[in-house]
Amino acid sequence: MEEDNKYIRLDKNLTRNANLFSKFGERENLVTSLYVYFCENAQRDIFGKFRLDPEEFMVAMGYKSRSKLFQKVKVPYKLAEFKDSSVKLEKEKQKLLKLNDELFDSVLGDALYMMMAMNLILVNGRSYNTEDGDSKSLESHQIIKKLTVYRNPKRKNKIYYDISLNEDLIANLKHYFDHINKKTFISCREINLHNLYFYITSLREFCISKNLLGSPTFDFLCSLANVNDTDISHRKKKLKVKILNLLKLDPSLNFSFTYIKREKDTYEFQPEFKFHFTDDERISKAILINQEKTVFVINDIEKKLYELFKTRYSNQFDINDKLEFDSKYRSWKEHLMSDKDDKLKIILSSVKHEFPKNYSKWTNYPDGPGSNKEKVYNTYFKTGNINTRELY
Repeated sequence: MEEDNKYIRLDKNLTRNANLFSKFGERENLVTSLYVYFCENAQRDIFGKFRLDPEEFMVAMGYKSRSKLFQKVKVPYKLAEFKDSSVKLEKEKQKLLKLNDELFDSVLGDALYMMMAMNLILVNGRSYNTEDGDSKSLESHQIIKKLTVYRNPKRKNKIYYDISLNEDLIANLKHYFDHINKKTFISCREINLHNLYFYITSLREFCISKNLLGSPTFDFLCSLANVNDTDISHRKKKLKVKILNLLKLDPSLNFSFTYIKREKDTYEFQPEFKFHFTDDERISKAILINQEKTVFVINDIEKKLYELFKTRYSNQFDINDKLEFDSKYRSWKEHLMSDKDDKLKIILSSVKHEFPKNYSKWTNYPDGPGSNKEKVYNTYFKTGNINTRELY
């Protein structure tokens, strides 16, 4: 699928610490796939909310068996406290069924519930320079903030999940991210090399930006590649085979790999990566990031416009009537003179957030009819887009 062969932003917390999801146990691979899918959709939805259709998820993420995703779980995570007593477990299940509560007892449902109930330690975005050195904030976050289940009474097996993602995850996708290739991820997941792929992708971006060689520890790479032999020579051979297999799956990683001997070592055990790149690759990456920033600017503008309209005019109609609300909102947006000053402030603030270095130049454009500010304003409300050339 052409749609699969594209790049998706992932929070660096996952790519740099690729064993992060091991706490999900036997759900690790599915949770990781859901996480990648969520990150892809978070770039499309202005509020970090979207409907998860299991059928669409299967197609998008390369799953072929619906039955495996909906296979019943004997002890769902929601009822994990009763795992040692089959009697209490069954009693609790019946209690929830009588209350018409959701059991989350399919493999997919169980994974989603775990992503809402379990926390991950995430770096809170950018690092900051202080007089005492660099500082980074670590916080414990759910991936899913809110999860709503919908069942179609006319179709017994049809189920949807409405997902609201954690705001900090969405923020990190703007400022604390690496890119992964979706098609490569799916290929790697099928042979359990996705953690190794995540890490080497992140290592590549870091080494290229700092002009460094990659020197991760041998044991860490073995853990990522699931190499568990006790014989050290066998571990070296198997790890190298897996690393080179990864390179075959994605030649664009473009690295040379070897083992070197450090001063205190008796043998060559230190992994070393040398990443190769061209000026064209640097330019392509810069263009990709710029395009994504433009998407974030537009999403941010839309979110703020929506909130402005809702706050200012919701008392004039039934806010619970979605059709009426959407109709009134579209009319207000398309009327260029309605709240023009506030709309322009929203555009300026969103541009400042994503393009801070270019903001002062953009805001220094002259005002009035025919000015660049006016052109940018009119273009946005007529086409729903920002001309990024105006930002430079």
